[in-house]
Amino acid sequence: MNAASFVFVPTAFLSAANGNIREFRRGLFEGATIALIFAVASAAGIIGLFFSGHASGWLGRSFDPTVFAIVSCAVLINRTKKVVIDPFALRSNNAMTLIYSYTIGALACCCMAALSLWWRLPLGSEMAFLSGYVIAAACSFFALRGVIANNGPDATQRAFFMAGSDAGNE
Repeated sequence: MNAASFVFVPTAFLSAANGNIREFRRGLFEGATIALIFAVASAAGIIGLFFSGHASGWLGRSFDPTVFAIVSCAVLINRTKKVVIDPFALRSNNAMTLIYSYTIGALACCCMAALSLWWRLPLGSEMAFLSGYVIAAACSFFALRGVIANNGPDATQRAFFMAGSDAGNE
């Protein structure tokens, strides 16, 4: 996922700077798709190695495939958000939306983690971690859905100037 951030995101912003907003969108979604395929294959491979018994020496006895899967999902959601949604926020001068989304997700995560610890729920903290990232990504997406869908001529102007409010375009 990090490789996609360093390869596809700069290329997408270069397309936007050249006035090609459709290529900006396509590049971000293509990068996220390729990164997700490799990330899911890697996670499945690690879990497969664990169950095959070939990795017990380097994974150790403390490795829990369920916890690994939940935490991996949370990381994948967050990294996908950073590759797809965050560039739209930056391009449209709506970076505060990302801060608000993470704040909402963090508050929900903390409340869920506290309740799960109070009730001694198995995997409660891990699920709270995953839920926090899901909520942050959902808040960002819904707040920026008009910007993500916008391909109009004003989108090209935003790519060059990155100034002013985007509220009129949502």
